[in-house]
Amino acid sequence: MKRSRDTVTTLLIASLALSPAVFGQTTPPASASSEVVNLAAFEVTSTSDTSYLASESTTGTRVATKIADLPFVVNVITSEFLNDFDYFSLAGNLGTTSSLNGVDTEGNYFMRGFPGTFYLWNGFYRLGLVDRVTLDRIEVIKGPNAAIYGQTSPAGTINMVTKQPTGTESEDVTFTRGSFDTSRVEGHANTPLGSVAGVKVVNRFSFEGMDNGYDTPYAYEHTRSLGDVVKLTLNDHSSMVAEVEWYKNLFIPVTGEQLFDYNSTTKAYTGQLAPIALARFSQDGPNTRENREMTNFYSNYENRISDVWSVRLGGYFYDRHNSEDYNGLSNEFDPNLGQVVGISTKPSRTILNEDGGAGQADLLAHYYLFDHSVENKTLFTLDWSENWRYRLGTGLPSTLTKLLPSAQSPGNPNYSAVPDYPSWTVVTRNDKTRWDTEGVFARDQVTMFNGRLLAFAAIRHDQVTYNLNFGNQYSPTAPAFALSAAGQVQHFVDSAWTPAGGINFKVTPKAAFYANYSQSFQASAQSAKLGDQPLPNTRGNGVDYGFKCSFLDDRLVFTIGGYYVTETGLKITVVDPVTNVSESVAGGSQNSRGVESDFTYRLGENLTVLGGFGVVNARLLNEGTNTTADGRRPPNIPIDNGGLALRQDFKGTALAGFSIHAGIKYDGVSYPNSTATAVGEANLRLPAYYTVDVGVNYTWTQMVHGVKLFQTVGLNVDNALNADYVDTNTAPGASRGFFVRYSIKH
Repeated sequence: MKRSRDTVTTLLIASLALSPAVFGQTTPPASASSEVVNLAAFEVTSTSDTSYLASESTTGTRVATKIADLPFVVNVITSEFLNDFDYFSLAGNLGTTSSLNGVDTEGNYFMRGFPGTFYLWNGFYRLGLVDRVTLDRIEVIKGPNAAIYGQTSPAGTINMVTKQPTGTESEDVTFTRGSFDTSRVEGHANTPLGSVAGVKVVNRFSFEGMDNGYDTPYAYEHTRSLGDVVKLTLNDHSSMVAEVEWYKNLFIPVTGEQLFDYNSTTKAYTGQLAPIALARFSQDGPNTRENREMTNFYSNYENRISDVWSVRLGGYFYDRHNSEDYNGLSNEFDPNLGQVVGISTKPSRTILNEDGGAGQADLLAHYYLFDHSVENKTLFTLDWSENWRYRLGTGLPSTLTKLLPSAQSPGNPNYSAVPDYPSWTVVTRNDKTRWDTEGVFARDQVTMFNGRLLAFAAIRHDQVTYNLNFGNQYSPTAPAFALSAAGQVQHFVDSAWTPAGGINFKVTPKAAFYANYSQSFQASAQSAKLGDQPLPNTRGNGVDYGFKCSFLDDRLVFTIGGYYVTETGLKITVVDPVTNVSESVAGGSQNSRGVESDFTYRLGENLTVLGGFGVVNARLLNEGTNTTADGRRPPNIPIDNGGLALRQDFKGTALAGFSIHAGIKYDGVSYPNSTATAVGEANLRLPAYYTVDVGVNYTWTQMVHGVKLFQTVGLNVDNALNADYVDTNTAPGASRGFFVRYSIKH
């Protein structure tokens, strides 16, 4: 602990050395003073009711910054975009963002060729389970720059930013009904509650309830969520927010995946796709289910101490419960037998409970140097988090597993062989993991040459302390690093420094060159199992570069750039040349290079077009004993991806009140099992695919008892061309669906 405190002290001194007191700085000029004292120093302005565009972001900087001025790439998906297309789930629906794919409800995704395993929620750790009903926008930061938040994948991260209360009273409710027996209701109530002892109080309440099926047998989803945010404006220079959210999800997943022709006699793949329609065959029937519940609490206090100094204090708590029954899937279809073969005969049931909390303190100095020719923002952050994970896994005795079928006939499946709960008596996993993280971060940003150059440098240090308890599971013959007796706790500490720096230089008033270098890290024990050897951190490092441009009176804004990212220290298996014994080491590596572009184009007042496209060349460099995988693409990563969306209003025309929207999402060829060792499996390819979504809305106003109401009816058609496809996670996509919506707003 002394080392951690010394680190904090050193960085605090370094941060204060950059403060205006050292430089003898006076207060900023009057023309900039209003910006400095603005309470929104840590917050961006919410988008309008109809905008797909966002001009500011806090992700990657912690302070409000224009996206065009950032020295790295941040993409923003607004709630208006999600609501227009009536996307019930974020999974698979963020495809207009370049180099991002495979997003699911659990917080998993792929970006720039690397996997990510969690989201952020207002900048704090979040294990998926997010509904659009509380969101203002989704901010996507790409690359190791995401290490500003601590340990993370070199992919980057996805930050869910919730909508805050406003001073205007409003209420709305929306009903949706459609294909696959889908029904959904959601609503909001924004209520100014007046002043108490000079403190202004506003409240925002949100709710959602949805039930829907899919065109895959047995698949079903049931969600419920509630959210409430209270904002207190304490005075003209300080405010406080408290937010609570509850989310419930009962899910019978699409228990099928793309099948490939397989010869069960020769144990080899032929390389041919089985009919895509077979991907909708439910291998598990109704026996696989997930029941998930999560509660989050977030609080935030901001105070403008002076014209120069601002402070923000934040706190977060989460509690998640998850139970899962999983029977396992196969991708092997033997056309000679007409059966799906290779189905797991060792199904599992897991109880997973997770909870934790975090605290964060930001101190911001916004000041000017050298006769006001240099604008400076110095940020110093301290944060702490504690996370607990309890996992109990159970399985069936061998006397029962040998009775389970390892093959299923799509024409005559047998789902009755899986026994009821009392039979699951074999404990396969029983562990409790705790990890505590102490982090310190310092960042300095300067703007000079009349705003033409923005440059930043940052450094972060994290210390992660692990305590692993495997209950009564131990191994009497365990190696030195493992547990040899019941009740022992495995304890170790990881730490890392992660620097970053970059520039944004306006080559012309409308075109800026950006470049940055950053590092990231991930500790190795979040999901450790009994007998796992503690390994050093994985480390990521990468560079971004490109141009951000704004033309046609800022109506056309786009970014085009490239990146090169490498991750080292991945867990692999090697054979000791002396003992000839296999062992795990942190010797694996992967890199990814690519190009990507994202744009928005406002053609006149009523038409907006946005989109993105990325090409990802990711390669596995060292897979240990699996040498055949070296040089291959990582699993589930499409070679390219992209999307395009538009919204057309008809304000000021004979069709006033109408609006239309349309979008297309595309994923290129991918390799779902590129690290597999079975004959022919590593070369299996999933074909490229695209889907088209379209919709139309009509809005009118009506006075009822002196109250002006806005009413909207809409129709959305998902997968309008009825594409038959499987996504990059090998799950079958839903066929064409029609959804009718009615909303009323005050």
